[in-house]
Amino acid sequence: LTFYSVIVLEVVFLMIYLVIMANTNDLLPQHKRRMFLLLFFSIILSIIAEWSGSVTVLFDGRFRQFHIWTKVLELSLTPVVPFICAEILNYSADTSKKPKWSYYVLLLHTGLEFLSAFGGFIFYVDNNGVFCHGPFYWIYLVTYLGGSAYVLWSGYRVSQQYQNRNKIILPLLLAFLLLGIAMNQIDKSVKSAWLTVAIVVTLFYIFYNDMIQRIDEMTMLLNRTSYNNQLSRLHEPVIIQLFDVDLFKSVNDEYGHLYGDHCLQV
Repeated sequence: LTFYSVIVLEVVFLMIYLVIMANTNDLLPQHKRRMFLLLFFSIILSIIAEWSGSVTVLFDGRFRQFHIWTKVLELSLTPVVPFICAEILNYSADTSKKPKWSYYVLLLHTGLEFLSAFGGFIFYVDNNGVFCHGPFYWIYLVTYLGGSAYVLWSGYRVSQQYQNRNKIILPLLLAFLLLGIAMNQIDKSVKSAWLTVAIVVTLFYIFYNDMIQRIDEMTMLLNRTSYNNQLSRLHEPVIIQLFDVDLFKSVNDEYGHLYGDHCLQV
């Protein structure tokens, strides 16, 4: 438990560090900053809930009810993490309608976890205070893995609008996440799940910032710095076509800058 407590402490400090970074990141609009903060705080609450439940095992079931409700909190928040990542990507996509079904999935799953505290069909805590899987534990796994697949789908859609840059990163992150979770499921003493989640979320934050920094948000083309770096990596003859829009200033002067921006996007 001592080594596990160190991991919990490191994960909490890492998330606090990311909270500070997101709060001071001028590249993030307000709604995306809030979503990242919700993501980081969800991980903090989840790992503290898991750690608290693990500590109660030392008291031979005397805090069984406390352990049950910390598990409800942990298992309810865990699927929230991939769904928030997917929503962050969806808000970056140029779509008129944002899918809302994910909220209903999370609400339904939370309700089932709450009911399981009384019925024990997803999980239960025995009289010795030990956490055990119920016959319908697969509901939790399907919700969590479904959220992870949702992240991949959202990432694919967004990458098409962001020049298809680094689209291989998200499948690699998912593979890394599944490896950490699998090791935790095979051997409960490993306790690698939340450390893996923290690393994946940190890399996701880096991936997202890298994606938005290299693209001009209005035209969705490479910005000047990315364009120059891309040219410097070319090692074979290429043809570069340059376009100049004549009298474009007159469009801005006559119809306004918003109309001019729309022309550039078209």
